[in-house]
Amino acid sequence: RWSPRNSAAPSNRARAGECPEQCQHLVTNAMMLRFSLGAAAVALRLSGPGAPVDVTVRQVPAVQSGFSPSGGSRDLVSTIQLMADEKDFGGLSGLRVLDNEQFVAITDRGMWLQGQLPLLAPGNKTEVTISTRTGEIKEVVEGTEAKLVDAESIALDPDGGYWISFEELEKVSIAKYTNTMQPVIGKQVNWRCFKARPDPGIEGIAVITLDGAPHLVAVCEGERGMSSSMSFAAPLADLSKVRTFRMKHTHDYQVAGLASVPGHPNMALLLLRRYDFGPGPEVIVQELTMAGAGDSVHVAERREVLRVSMSMPSMVAENYEGISVYTDITGRTFLALVSDNNFSPCQRSLVSLFRYHIGGKPE
Repeated sequence: RWSPRNSAAPSNRARAGECPEQCQHLVTNAMMLRFSLGAAAVALRLSGPGAPVDVTVRQVPAVQSGFSPSGGSRDLVSTIQLMADEKDFGGLSGLRVLDNEQFVAITDRGMWLQGQLPLLAPGNKTEVTISTRTGEIKEVVEGTEAKLVDAESIALDPDGGYWISFEELEKVSIAKYTNTMQPVIGKQVNWRCFKARPDPGIEGIAVITLDGAPHLVAVCEGERGMSSSMSFAAPLADLSKVRTFRMKHTHDYQVAGLASVPGHPNMALLLLRRYDFGPGPEVIVQELTMAGAGDSVHVAERREVLRVSMSMPSMVAENYEGISVYTDITGRTFLALVSDNNFSPCQRSLVSLFRYHIGGKPE
C-alpha cells in the first residue's frame, strides 16, 4: 500500500469530498516522498458480532472518480463512495458482490461488512444510507488465543461460506469461514509466498475448476520489478494436494486481487496495479482461462479487459485492491473494483463499476 497515514485523521464523513487541504502538500511533493505502510489489527468499537452499522453511499461524478479521463476510463459506468461515522471504518481490501446487489467486504483491520449495495445510481438521489452488519474476522489456531487478522482477499465456497486470505500471519495464510464469519476449524492452510517472517501473504484467491474439480487458487502479491508471482492451487476436497506455479503478469505490476467469473468455472479475473513515480499509477484487469493437468497448473488463455490510469500522483491515488464480477437482473455483466483508503484522509473507500464482456463477446 502506498499512502500517508494520519493517526489523527478526521472522521470518514469529513473525508467525503476530494483530497482535503491538509493533503495538498503531498500532491505537490509526491515525486519526492514515499511511505510504505504495515497493517494494524484494530477493531471497530461495536457491541458484539453482526452489529448494525449505517453506511452512507454517495454517487461520485466521473470527473471525481480518481481515474484519468484519457487513461482508459471510457468503460467506467459508476463510482460510489462508502462512508460511516465509525472512526475505524475503511480499509476495504476484498469484495464479493452476490445476487440482488448483496455484498460482503473485508478490511485490513480484521473486519467484515455485509449488506445490500446500490452499485448503480441509487434511485434519483446522489446519496443514500444503507443498513449493513459488521463484525470481526479472527484467526483461530489451536492452542493460541484468537486474534484479529489483516484480511486481503475473499472467495465464495460452492458449499457455502467464504475463504479469506491474510497478510503477515505466521501460521495461517488462508482459512474458511461460515456465512456468519465464524472460523471453520480444520479448514486452514499455510501457503508461504516467501521464507521471510512475517510473510507478506496471499493477495488474491478464487475458487476455479481445474481437472474437473473445484480448486482454491491463490496468488501472492509478488515483488516489485517482477513479471510473475508465486501461486498455489489445491482441490477443495483435499487442500493437502497443493500444486505451486508461477502466475505470469505484466512486468513491474503487482497482484492486487483475483476473482472467479460466474458461469465460467475455469476462468478468473486477475487485478494488477502499479504505483510508482515514473509512468504513474495504473490498474490492469486480465481475464484468465486456467488449466491443470497432472502436477502442472497454467494459464491457457489470457486477455486484457481493462487498463485504466489514475489522475492523481501515486502518493494520493486511490488504492484499488479488490475485484468482483457482478451480473444485474437484466443479465448485464460488470466488474467491480474496490479501493482501500488506508485510513488516510487523502484516499477514499470506493467501488467502481466497469462494463465487462466475458470472453470479449458483447452481452
